Amino acid sequence: MQNLTGWYLEFMKEQTRRTNLRAYFLNELNGSNILKLPFVKKLVLTSASATVGDGISLSEPEELDEKQKALYDKITKLFERQKLNAQDKKIVIDGCATGTGYELCYMSDDEEPVPKVAKINSENAFVVFDNTVERNSLYGVYFEKYTSLKKKHVRLYVFDNENSYTADLLDESIATQYVSGVLSEATPHNMGRVPLTKYWNNDAEQADFEPVIDLIADRTTLHDLTLADTKKIVKNILTLINAELAGNTPEQKAVNRDDINELAVLELKSQGIKPAIAQMMSKNESYGMITEFGNDIDSKIYDLTMIPDLTSDTFAGNVTGVALELKLLPFKELVKLKEEQLIALIKRRLKMYAYALTRSVVIDGEVITPDDYEWFDTDDIEITVHRNWTRNVVEIAQMISTLQTTTLFSEEFLTNLMPEADYQVEKERKTVEAEDNVNRQTSFADPNNFSLENLTAQLREPIGSE
Repeated sequence: MQNLTGWYLEFMKEQTRRTNLRAYFLNELNGSNILKLPFVKKLVLTSASATVGDGISLSEPEELDEKQKALYDKITKLFERQKLNAQDKKIVIDGCATGTGYELCYMSDDEEPVPKVAKINSENAFVVFDNTVERNSLYGVYFEKYTSLKKKHVRLYVFDNENSYTADLLDESIATQYVSGVLSEATPHNMGRVPLTKYWNNDAEQADFEPVIDLIADRTTLHDLTLADTKKIVKNILTLINAELAGNTPEQKAVNRDDINELAVLELKSQGIKPAIAQMMSKNESYGMITEFGNDIDSKIYDLTMIPDLTSDTFAGNVTGVALELKLLPFKELVKLKEEQLIALIKRRLKMYAYALTRSVVIDGEVITPDDYEWFDTDDIEITVHRNWTRNVVEIAQMISTLQTTTLFSEEFLTNLMPEADYQVEKERKTVEAEDNVNRQTSFADPNNFSLENLTAQLREPIGSE
């Protein structure tokens, strides 16, 4: 218990930061920190949507026996029924917004229990890892805060590799390291490993927008400046030459200075024999200057986060294939790193689903051993993330047409250059279409037409056909 509270206190140092990051994402800041331009949400959703893409697909491993194939089919059906592609996007959005995301795997309370997953807010969870390079989970913890009898409590849910526990503690007792609470009795969770999985947005556990928070705040400040304020600040500058404010004492000079805001007349006195001169230096400014300055900050925000502004004229101005590739290259590399973490999370989920479905469970005091399934190594399941990057399809088609005339490349290579194209699939489709065309020509053969083409079509008809 002492170690547990120590971990909890260590995590609480990070909780404030994650809570503030989520407030930026939801735009729930108070006072002067309110962001009137939703840069944070746009950056997070753009990054998360690109990472998850159109969702994932699983490919069945080779050489599975009947029971192993039944297990694979059950897992894929659960993934589809539980809409886990949507769950993946929620986890990734949490990671992009707060630096980390957490997923809890548990057994449902249905008549026939099955494994399920739930997203846990990153500011309410943490995982303790060993000190090896593999970073194996030792314990997982998530907590809820509540008030009872005017006292603040913390309910901890703790998981190790085999069991789950709960502890109800007074918040003040944790703060003083005087723990007044004990862990509950162990309850098996049947997942075969710590069921709380951590998703890293990056190695530094930074939110996508975290390095540019100050720039986003500056952009909001600039947005708040009205045109009238801008003119007042930068247009008129009073210049005094060989003069000083009237008044014999500092107090009198201060009164004279304060009157400048109220009176159109400023009283001055000369220094020496040269006359005092007061004149206005004017500089005409327009709203265009403010817009230009704002656009400069905008571009820095997108450049430093490596997340493109897909709606900007600058991005959409040049849509040639090479230009798009160069513009998206940093973003694609960023997404690749996020994809690795997403696939690691899904692989861990697959392991727990396979373990839970092949594990004996106790229901109403009766031990039930599943006979329909047999465990296999789920690492053999290939996970593919589908995404459709912006491509200039017309330009690619023209390039393929040009390459075909050189006869240097195979049809398979050229076909696969098209986005989302698969040579084997397209080959089968073309064969089916060719057969359909032959059948269509045969069905419309005219017995009274003695042309060569029509006689050939009639000869193709099966013998005995009407």
